[in-house]
Amino acid sequence: MAFNEIIIDDKIKELLAKIDSGDAKAKVTLGDYYNTLGVQYFSSNEEDNVEKSIYCFEESSKLNDENGKENLAILYNQLGVNYYNGKDNYSIDYNKAEDYFKKSLELGNENAKKNLGVLYNQYGKQYGTGNHANINHEMAEKFFEMAVEMDNDEAKYNLVKDYTNCFFNFRYGVNGYLKDIEKANQMLTKAKNTDINMVNKIAEEYYEKAKNLVASGIDYDNYRKINGYLKRASKLGMTGINSDLISFYKYVSNCYSKGKKGFTKNKVKANFYMGKAGELGDADAIKKYKPEK
Repeated sequence: MAFNEIIIDDKIKELLAKIDSGDAKAKVTLGDYYNTLGVQYFSSNEEDNVEKSIYCFEESSKLNDENGKENLAILYNQLGVNYYNGKDNYSIDYNKAEDYFKKSLELGNENAKKNLGVLYNQYGKQYGTGNHANINHEMAEKFFEMAVEMDNDEAKYNLVKDYTNCFFNFRYGVNGYLKDIEKANQMLTKAKNTDINMVNKIAEEYYEKAKNLVASGIDYDNYRKINGYLKRASKLGMTGINSDLISFYKYVSNCYSKGKKGFTKNKVKANFYMGKAGELGDADAIKKYKPEK
């Protein structure tokens, strides 16, 4: 009631008196009038009038005016947008943006639901990217999951991507993770249970990255990246990739064997990669591979 002394005029006094005397129509009229005042304050685009607008819409809502309730929801959502984007002289403040989006959503505003999804997805990306020391997958997953609940498709992709990143971190014991095959498999299961199509999409993205590098020519400087992308695509369940891996391993083996494309001649490594091609069932590689004694 902070603005009672400010937002009061003869019409409000008159209607309040009629309400006190039991006039039901006066209650409806007052609700509509407060809504009208709220719209005027909201339309002024003056920061000083924001709280007055909220007050009027709240009073209108208390009087069961649906227009007041709807406009209050719109105003809360707009304030959330302003704080999210730093719009119209507002400083970026995600906490305030979240609070206003939640208030708007409670009043049934679907745009607020979408905006919360965008906000939670943004939180998730902040926790899930950066240098490895600052990445917090647990928090990233938490916010991505919250964004998914708000029907944010980008967050679903990011959630699955985060699960798959954790899968590789645990599987190979990299990026500060201890090798743990059981946890790795749990992460992959989570990813597939969230959306198997997203898992397939991520596998295809890794495959495309490998193909692009192969197209520019396999050499010593890029073969590890190609190997990593192909293995990731394979581990995520991409079918038909074994032939690519076999060709790649045999090519690298040949490079080490002959010392070309920037590779230093190394018979041990040449044999190692030929063995990897053999493990995938290539008959020629099986014949050429020489097991260590």
